[in-house]
Amino acid sequence: TGRTGDLGHGYHPAVSYDGARVALPDETGALRVREVESGLQRLLLTSERGFGSLAFSSDATRLAFLSGGDIVGANPDLDWEVFVADVSSGSVAQVTTGTGNYGVPLVAISANGTRVAFSDERPLSGPNREGNSEVFIGVCGQPDAVPYEFGGFEAPLVADGSASIRKGTNGRTIPVAFQLRRAGEIVTTALASLTV
Repeated sequence: TGRTGDLGHGYHPAVSYDGARVALPDETGALRVREVESGLQRLLLTSERGFGSLAFSSDATRLAFLSGGDIVGANPDLDWEVFVADVSSGSVAQVTTGTGNYGVPLVAISANGTRVAFSDERPLSGPNREGNSEVFIGVCGQPDAVPYEFGGFEAPLVADGSASIRKGTNGRTIPVAFQLRRAGEIVTTALASLTV
């Protein structure tokens, strides 16, 4: 469209699949996540050694990245390692622990945020006598469970789930509308079922 919008100071950003979130690292060692529509921005992490190769899971709940910082207390040699952060809670897991200060060039994360693929020349899982760039996959576990909140039924049902229209003959169809929320936001991608 030729339109642009300024999201603030930063470098090497990552944008979520739906375009709703952008992760912005900056030269001060801050990694911020900005909600594009609302403009809300929050500090996710800080690292004195910076961030690189950011990638969101498709639902934007997890962010994979590289850093040379000792973010979780498991990188005392300050090598560039692969990390995954839960965007909602800010919790971070370190995926790699290698020696030899080699920066992993790119990181990819699966749609649900449970697997991270990357290449590395370090011998992370056995000898790498040739010093080739090998491809690895890291398992990150399940995303932090954030429960769904039931937002209630909408017309023609009333709050207790009964119909606010006259009962008809057997087999009549009554439309049902309701909301699910997670962390205060309306969920539109969940598969929900009702039992009658």
